[in-house]
Amino acid sequence: MISNLSKNIKHLWLIEIDGTILKYNSLLRTNDKLLPGVKEFWQSIPSNDIIFLLSTRHEQYRDETLNFLSEQGLRFDHAIFGLPPGERILISNIKPNALFKNALAFDVLRNAGFDDNTFESNTTIISQKDLKKLAKKEAQIQKMEALAERIENAEQNIDIEDLNYSKEHRNLFSHIVDFVKNPKDVDDLELIINKLESMHSDIQLVGLSEPEDVTANARRKGITVDPIVENFVLGAAGRIGTWDGDADNINNPIALRSIAKRKQMKACLETGRDFYYIDTGYFGNGKSKKYHRVTRNAMQWLGEIEDRPSDRWEETGEKLKKHTPGSKILLCPPSQKALKYWDIDLSEWLEETINNIRNNTDREIIIRTKPTRTERITTNTMEQALADDVHCMVTFNSIAAVESLMNGKPVFTMGPNAAHHLSNQDLSNIENPFMPDQDQVYNLVKCLAYHQFTVPELRNGFAWAMLNGKA
Repeated sequence: MISNLSKNIKHLWLIEIDGTILKYNSLLRTNDKLLPGVKEFWQSIPSNDIIFLLSTRHEQYRDETLNFLSEQGLRFDHAIFGLPPGERILISNIKPNALFKNALAFDVLRNAGFDDNTFESNTTIISQKDLKKLAKKEAQIQKMEALAERIENAEQNIDIEDLNYSKEHRNLFSHIVDFVKNPKDVDDLELIINKLESMHSDIQLVGLSEPEDVTANARRKGITVDPIVENFVLGAAGRIGTWDGDADNINNPIALRSIAKRKQMKACLETGRDFYYIDTGYFGNGKSKKYHRVTRNAMQWLGEIEDRPSDRWEETGEKLKKHTPGSKILLCPPSQKALKYWDIDLSEWLEETINNIRNNTDREIIIRTKPTRTERITTNTMEQALADDVHCMVTFNSIAAVESLMNGKPVFTMGPNAAHHLSNQDLSNIENPFMPDQDQVYNLVKCLAYHQFTVPELRNGFAWAMLNGKA
């Protein structure tokens, strides 16, 4: 099948097993299938050539895999198992005066098998974008195949506790699996119907996505709605809409992103309509925004500090620092866009706040305006700013207040803030501010970790369930 192979010399063949000669098997069990054209391809390999088989399968699957290949009549000389996934790089040398290449490489499409054209069109380069699409599609297929096989085999102990869905959805899933395995059980069917009816509601979440919420660059990529709002709405079985289209449907809660939507939030508060505000997470965000906070009827969590497990906090990789004294006042003013919600002028607030600080201390005041996101995560981080001989932070409603406590610095919050339980509000105490102990800060961050979510958690309903007490 491979044309132009050098004649009268031995060849060394390095051939991947999964997806190349056997159907890719994510379950790694005794259901291997030979791909089409493999036997014919094997017959084309000269009998005196050496064949090495390569596999990412664990060593424990060596014997059953090789036995299966032998039963199919495929010969081989050596097999290497336990290889890491990723690129395979073959390096060889060209002998002096050689008329052939010592190193040849071919990429074949996974699970495609072999035919007469397999190696003729192998020079096609697949773009990274297409590779990602193929990988995503394949991962979805593997999950569906795995689930279908487990249900088909009537396995009694399907562990779905590791699925990051709400408890209500996991229970429903369990009942559906039980019914698929034993469809004659009418009680199970009735239970499923009742659960579906109880989960359905005429009151549907509406995610607001106005045309201006999508950038021109995003529209060129085919994105038509705010993707974060869209994922949250999908997890809540809601729909996307606009404020003009849903302003009067006060029974429907809304989800929105951006403090600029002050008109909508105020209208909801006036009519008693629930809204879910989405913004950057409190902590744990690096180069990409991994976490998004979602708060009902407020822009930050203002409730009591809940007693939560530490698991979600630990997943962020963040650490708490002990209190260290300093000499400077770090003043972090909000943006005018944020203050506009409270009808406050930024310059007036800044002047009044500085005067209040000056009336109570002669310490140096460092004013930190909000840097660009790139600066905030690289050269001008909040952690770096707080480490620069800071005595305390003063801010309005910035989530930097939480970062201040995490970095062992007391904080004054002049507006609604997730850190308000552990912060100061009276600037007359700026020389001797209250600084909570590490246990108090630990309890706060554990609580807040349960009020911020990853995109998959928004999409799969975990966030919606958590915010409504169903997880």
